[in-house]
Amino acid sequence: MSEAKKTDNDELFTTRMLFMALVVTVVIYLFLGLYMASQRSADEGPSSPTVNYVLAGIGGLMGLASLPVRRFMIGKAEKSLPSEYQPSMDAANPHESGAPAGQEDRGFFLAHFLPLAMCESAAIFGLVIAFLSGELIYLYALCGLAIAMMAFHFPKKDLYMRMSK
Repeated sequence: MSEAKKTDNDELFTTRMLFMALVVTVVIYLFLGLYMASQRSADEGPSSPTVNYVLAGIGGLMGLASLPVRRFMIGKAEKSLPSEYQPSMDAANPHESGAPAGQEDRGFFLAHFLPLAMCESAAIFGLVIAFLSGELIYLYALCGLAIAMMAFHFPKKDLYMRMSK
């Protein structure tokens, strides 16, 4: 196996492990919300339904907005890749990229992890609602939305290989 292919596979594996860590955090938020809701005493009154609706709306919007954000970020990264990372004209290092160290993967990183962070924020909004009101339906809905949207953002090998050229 060539060294470049091995490095690409290692980077894809690392990206997928980070993806799984974000999914696990959403599951932790779900269990934390369930536990905190069970510890809530009955004499604590529910929070305002308006606050719940606003927070649920913002959380749902963040989860759903991750789809067009990812599409935009991937398109932007693919368009800028050929012009930004031209090979250097250094005779001593003809294969070295002209981009500063670490900049080659920046577009890939942003295109994958910014939408995942937006999905995770949906779960956080559900957790906040569970803390404030003890109503678990919002927690279930927003954590479910976060995991479903994260499934759409799973780092695929073909896209990664296209963007890491």
